[in-house]
Amino acid sequence: MREDIFVGTMFWGTFYVVGVWVLFHWCYRDYRVDVFRQKLFNLRGELFSLAASGKVDFDSPAYGMTRMTLNGFVRFAHRFSVTPALMMSWRMRRAPKEWSQFEVKWDQAVAECSAEAQEEIRSIRRRMHEVVVEQLIVTSFVLWVLIVPVFAVTVAAWCFRRLAASVEESAIWRFWVYPLDDAALNVGELNAFRGARVTGSHAIVG
Repeated sequence: MREDIFVGTMFWGTFYVVGVWVLFHWCYRDYRVDVFRQKLFNLRGELFSLAASGKVDFDSPAYGMTRMTLNGFVRFAHRFSVTPALMMSWRMRRAPKEWSQFEVKWDQAVAECSAEAQEEIRSIRRRMHEVVVEQLIVTSFVLWVLIVPVFAVTVAAWCFRRLAASVEESAIWRFWVYPLDDAALNVGELNAFRGARVTGSHAIVG
């Protein structure tokens, strides 16, 4: 009897984990990637509106860096999860200095803007970080298995976003989250460079 109970428990436990895994990878995660990208697009739209209003110049370094960073996160949103993010953050901290000078460049770029523009651009970056951290939480398969139903994950993500906003300047945040900005900016710049090359090639052919 005990063996039958054990076998039955193992079977249904395995069935549950496999079922959640299939649902997670084939349905939920694709949905979350779309949500993640849409939130980034919304922030990019806010940035564009900020420049269109004349508060920030389209050619300013602050606008360019912020837009490129948002584009970088959009570009690899489908590959963004806890493990790759931690590895990426660690690698960027060990990368050559010219690849990981985001904070220095960012401070210099934002300093050129007006006080009002600085506040709005920093707000966009802060909310970008909140969206990134939320995505890491709600797309973690381990959390999905342990914190079912999804409502519990959503609540946990909301609480963490509030916490993230309050500890953004902490050493831990700077150590693990800020290097992701370097990685996203590098991807955004590389993507823009490739797009420029393709456009230039079409112009030559035309």
